[in-house]
Amino acid sequence: MKKEKDVLVNYVTCGPDGKVRRLVEEGVIRPDVDRVFDDLAQLPEAHALLERGEARGKVVIKVQDPLTAAAAAH
Repeated sequence: MKKEKDVLVNYVTCGPDGKVRRLVEEGVIRPDVDRVFDDLAQLPEAHALLERGEARGKVVIKVQDPLTAAAAAH
């Protein structure tokens, strides 16, 4: 973390091992989520929100895994 002029910069790198997901599930990391969009069709709306600078946290766009979706349909 780097603090400069009362601005806190914090970042997390993540990889395929699921470590960040586990930390979120355990409550160690609590992401600040402003809004969740349910599918890619809402991508333009999500992008516009970011462009206008109105998001006060992370913007999440749910993307369904085609394999999971196919399995759930059966």
